[in-house]
Amino acid sequence: MAPSASTQIKVTFRSIGQKRRRLRACEALAGGIVARFLVGALLWITLSGALATFLPQVGLKLKIGADIAFLFFATSYLHVKVLRALFAAEKADKAYRAASIELIERLAIVGEYRDDLTGGHARRIGRYSGILGRTLGLSEEECERLELAASLHDLGKVGIPDSILKKADVLTAEERAEMETHVAIGAKMLDGGSHPLIQTAYRVALTHHENWNGTGYPHGLKGEEIPLVGRIVAVCDVFDALASHRPYKKAWDPADAVAEIQRLSGTKFDPAVVEAFLACRHQMIAGLPVAPALPDHAAVRVSTPRGTPVPVAQPLR
Repeated sequence: MAPSASTQIKVTFRSIGQKRRRLRACEALAGGIVARFLVGALLWITLSGALATFLPQVGLKLKIGADIAFLFFATSYLHVKVLRALFAAEKADKAYRAASIELIERLAIVGEYRDDLTGGHARRIGRYSGILGRTLGLSEEECERLELAASLHDLGKVGIPDSILKKADVLTAEERAEMETHVAIGAKMLDGGSHPLIQTAYRVALTHHENWNGTGYPHGLKGEEIPLVGRIVAVCDVFDALASHRPYKKAWDPADAVAEIQRLSGTKFDPAVVEAFLACRHQMIAGLPVAPALPDHAAVRVSTPRGTPVPVAQPLR
């Protein structure tokens, strides 16, 4: 996502390389020819003013020519100054954006720190969400924003005790209720932001545990009441949770994780989002810590998940 700005300046060149070549050409003009002609133009203006006193017609023509030359080269000089300012602003913008992205990535790690020391889950959810967003036809700007915002989906886990986050057994009803508060905690931390990125992160944090059929939390939203970004992250989050190791479960085979996402279409997940997920599932699987080959028929395969003591009905954390 990009730093806020009241205006956006668009430079009509095809590439940075072309802009730089244009800038160097203008600088050469300003450094040599422009300076000499500016001095010459000033002398002509002075001389033409004197000539106009004695030879009105000739002096007037010379003065007009000198004025035109002065304006032309003064404009060229200002053009160079504007280009230099634009490049300086562009460089500062890139540095600011890089710092902002790094800050968001590190903030995402905070949310996963006690549950995932590498922050791998948060980064994968961001990457998966961008892939899924593009498959659904979102603009590149929206996808880039979603990638960053989705990495903050579990920021609220900083408020959940280790005794719950790292518990290997099934959570009690009380523990499950406390675990579910991470949604409200994360949303509260992100609420009130003025930048579109923070606003998107707020919606993601608040709604990524809502279900398509209205049985999710915290507000029991149903269908398209759930923001699209929340529906996208919900699929990505569950897929990664199933296919990755957790303290309370072993990693599922990716094919079984894909089949489970398909099975939950229309109940837990938006069918349109699931359809897009199936179309780009190979890219998702390639991003897993271990990425075995997925057969083409896996998208329509429904089987009992293997290698995990946790039933499908138990909510993931």
